[in-house]
This record gives sequence, structure tokens and C-alpha cells, in this order.
Amino acid sequence: MGKLGIRTPEQSNSARFNWQQLEQQFHISVTNLLGQSVASLSGSDKAVQLSIAGHGNYITNQPDALLQQELGWTLPISMLRYWVKGIPSPDSEAIYQFNNQGLIESLSQAGWQVDFSRYKALESHSLPSKIRLQQGDIKLTLIIKRWSLNPDS
Repeated sequence: MGKLGIRTPEQSNSARFNWQQLEQQFHISVTNLLGQSVASLSGSDKAVQLSIAGHGNYITNQPDALLQQELGWTLPISMLRYWVKGIPSPDSEAIYQFNNQGLIESLSQAGWQVDFSRYKALESHSLPSKIRLQQGDIKLTLIIKRWSLNPDS
């Protein structure tokens, strides 16, 4: 659960998100600051269902291309599930730097620059609580307010 900031040349928006992941299956819901649904994305590595308020519902095996088509910008959904945990995706080569605690401070992967400026201790894990992503003039900031490693919560 957290907050998402999106900045492109055409727009600047903030939203809240709730991300649930269990192995390959995920569900991400995005709401505006008033709590109204903006979009939801659910699926696995095989297929993704995307619902965008005012745009419709779509099923695809290429979510990055669909986001580009519908929103005018893309987000590497398949890599984001790794980045949100503070690790590079195993799907492509990455260049990364560590901070003084041995945690990834920044990484470059698939044309994206990802910076981790804060981590939070949870059980025996250190998980990011602030992540900045940038590719060209697209900038996203994820502020993770609450982590849960328990799939039932």
C-alpha cells in the first residue's frame, strides 16, 4: 500500500495504490486521492487484465505496450515486481550500486534508472519504502507506506 507520483511532459498526477503479489499472480489497484478507482491491473506472466476508468477493460500478454497505447507512456510491469522489492529483474542485464548497508541504492535496467532512497526493516528483510523510476521524461515515484509479507493480510 502506498502513494504513486507520475510526471510526464503532458501530466503530473498523484494516486494511491494497493499491490498484492502471490508468486506469479498479482493485483494492483490504483485510486485517486479521493479514493475513486482509476485503474486496476491483475494477472501473471502469461496474461494481464487492465481496467482503466473511462477507457475500458483489456486482456493482453503485453501490458507494457497496452499502457503505451492507452496512456501514452509505458511502465515495465514485468520488472516492477522485482524493483519494488529492491532487486534487479532476472530478465535482463542490470547495472547497480550498493549503499553503505549493502542494499541496492540505484540500478539501470531496460532503459530505466531506478533509485532506492529509503528502506524499511520488516521481519528479517529490508524493503524499499521510496523508489524513483525514470526513463527519458517519464518520472514515477513510489512511496510504500505499508508492507506485509503475509499473503492473508
